[in-house]
Amino acid sequence: MIRTWLLPFILIACATPLFFIERATLGFLPDPVFSLGHIAFFGILGYVAGRVLRCTRMSLSRQAVLVLTGAFVLGGSIELIQPYFGRTALWSDVWQNMVGAAVGLLLAHPRDLLRSWWALPVLGVLALELRPPALLLWDDHVARQQFPVISTFETRFEHLRWSEGVVVAEQARSGERSLRVALEPGLRWPGTALRRGIGDWQGFDAFEFSVHNDDGAPMRLTVAIRDREHTRRGGAYRDRFNRRFELAPGWNDIRIPIAEIAAAPEERTLDVSDIEYVIFFTGKVEATRTFHLDAVRLTRDPGPEVPPEVESSAEASPPSPATEGSGP
Repeated sequence: MIRTWLLPFILIACATPLFFIERATLGFLPDPVFSLGHIAFFGILGYVAGRVLRCTRMSLSRQAVLVLTGAFVLGGSIELIQPYFGRTALWSDVWQNMVGAAVGLLLAHPRDLLRSWWALPVLGVLALELRPPALLLWDDHVARQQFPVISTFETRFEHLRWSEGVVVAEQARSGERSLRVALEPGLRWPGTALRRGIGDWQGFDAFEFSVHNDDGAPMRLTVAIRDREHTRRGGAYRDRFNRRFELAPGWNDIRIPIAEIAAAPEERTLDVSDIEYVIFFTGKVEATRTFHLDAVRLTRDPGPEVPPEVESSAEASPPSPATEGSGP
């Protein structure tokens, strides 16, 4: 039986390596859960530090200064080291570390939780930090129910699946809404991306979507589809699916066979069961242009139709005694 006081140290020891493992290796973790890791890890550290500091006569405010300084230094050091392990250093991670440490410290002083002047602001900040992951988890649940429809932009938080764009009702190919994407000058590759894989694409025949070119002139739109293995292999251009489309003004309905997506990499087969990103982008633009994206989905081809006369004759003729019950 593990002693209760040992549990936080065991959790810390188990979680520490996750800061130095490539994100692609942890694809089994949902993105919203992964984003909470910094708050949870430093929450445990803050709790342990708070329990230790309770034995001193130091005021809670001074403990907070000490713990938050420690979280900043430790978290900043981790971020500086992470690029050497294939990870990206982010100030937002350092901020979440400090939020987690502050919450853990408060939980270590339950009697002072409601009396401390800074408890309410800390809990308010925690609520703000938890809101985006909570919404992403809810939208993940909705996305699984919608699959093989990937996006029709009719549900409230569906825009969270995409890196850029605003859901509007001014254009729609199906339903009442679409995603309006602005292409701004000065960006190398303006566009939007489905920033988390949704569902297993195996067993489907085509990836389909509709794009409304809002301008009077044609527009070139490139679609790039990447699996997680593409990221692990270094992200080479020839190791993913890329195709450019010429969009006429108005709605353009586009269909890409899944077999062509899988066969796109030069040296392997793209894993359509583990799609990571779908990116819609253009080249540099001289002035702001826009397009609307809608009806993003996977489809299956209809099976062969049976002629009506064959159906009627099959229904009219009873099975022969010689073949009835003879097996599949």
